[in-house]
Amino acid sequence: MANKKKRIERELTLVRDRELLKNRFKTEKQKRKDGQKTFLETFLKSEKPNDFNDIPRKGEYLFLFRRVRYLKNSSLKKYQTYLKILKHPRPIFSKIYFYEKMATAFINQAPCRSFESWKMPKSKDDNVLFKSLFCHLLIAYKIPLAVENIIDEYVRFFLTDDCREIEILFHMIKGKGIHKFPRLKLEMNSKMNFLLNHAPQHFSLPKAMWWAKIRSMGISYSIAAKLVDNFYIGIRTEWLVWYDDFIFFLNRFPTIDQGDLKKIIDFIIAQKKNGVNIHLNDCEEEAWVPALFPEFKFKGRTIASVLKYVEKWRAYVQLAKDAGVGGEFKISPIQSMRITQGKRLIRIRQITNLKNLALEGNKMNHCVATYAGECLSGTSSIWSMNEILAVGKMKRLITIEVIEKTKMIEQASGNSNRDLNEMEKKWLKAWVEKEGLVCKNIYDD
Repeated sequence: MANKKKRIERELTLVRDRELLKNRFKTEKQKRKDGQKTFLETFLKSEKPNDFNDIPRKGEYLFLFRRVRYLKNSSLKKYQTYLKILKHPRPIFSKIYFYEKMATAFINQAPCRSFESWKMPKSKDDNVLFKSLFCHLLIAYKIPLAVENIIDEYVRFFLTDDCREIEILFHMIKGKGIHKFPRLKLEMNSKMNFLLNHAPQHFSLPKAMWWAKIRSMGISYSIAAKLVDNFYIGIRTEWLVWYDDFIFFLNRFPTIDQGDLKKIIDFIIAQKKNGVNIHLNDCEEEAWVPALFPEFKFKGRTIASVLKYVEKWRAYVQLAKDAGVGGEFKISPIQSMRITQGKRLIRIRQITNLKNLALEGNKMNHCVATYAGECLSGTSSIWSMNEILAVGKMKRLITIEVIEKTKMIEQASGNSNRDLNEMEKKWLKAWVEKEGLVCKNIYDD
């Protein structure tokens, strides 16, 4: 019984506190409105800056005073409309900042409708009220959603009065196309200007411009959106150097199967982003799998040849999932070796991670990538014999598997599992003797 009484007392206390808080909020709000109304009445009677000397936050009011004075001197029509906003029976905005923004907007654009025809929203939020009044008074023509979203950023302190987005906003609400705006970093034409009106709603203006540019090249709505969502980093985006090639590929094969297209897009996104995150089995965390073909190009390729790379990438990702890591292999105590043969430089070294193992299998056209499990556990180590041709260039010769416990070379083969030639046998023998390895039936005649 005592516990029930305590619970009831606690609940009653919470209700009383809630009511007190609500009443305090209403009181403060009404006080602010009354203060704003009093200020506006004083403001309308003011004739010189000194009239604001005794008002707190004098700087804000002086700025508004100068804006209104500028309106009065530059355009009587604008000034008269703006006075109607200030003289509204109850203050429209609760903060002086919004009156300042509206005055600045009037300086840039003449009103196209009367203030009396504006239907005030039921919302009491200043941002909503400002946008509604701005669109009613100043926007005579339809503008893209991406441009309309600039108004939201404008009233939330995200954009200054002199930034490029605001210049574009006032340029377009005058009925001019964005392609006629000077100093655009991304070149636009009339077709792109038309497509801009249909850009996805969530896009910012720069993203919407890129979307319109890609759509103008014949790419579908959804593919253009996916490309922009994944690769946009600003006007200087990282895919400037290759997107033309990709779009040309898509336009060359308009009847491509939708399933294959999805695979290709996912593939190129992963390559140009230098990898992908994967979920590992029995693990909450994700692992990063680096890209196999970051420099991949579509030029001159058919759908079949692209899909070969796609399948290699998908097999590589599946391999990483099965192995449980993105991963590094155990380092063998066996040492690498360099062999000089006249002007030729031969190098034998261990493959130490999954990416390089997959690359070795792709370049050499054999199944060495399936030995990832043995490399991760340390049962085997995989070695690559290469000829160094120049700085950053090499020629893959043979791939070697070593059983770590017995130090025995289990197998060694060249491209497409070909046998070793005489020089490769000689270089392999030199390495075997230096490291004390066991080798049978590989370089013996």
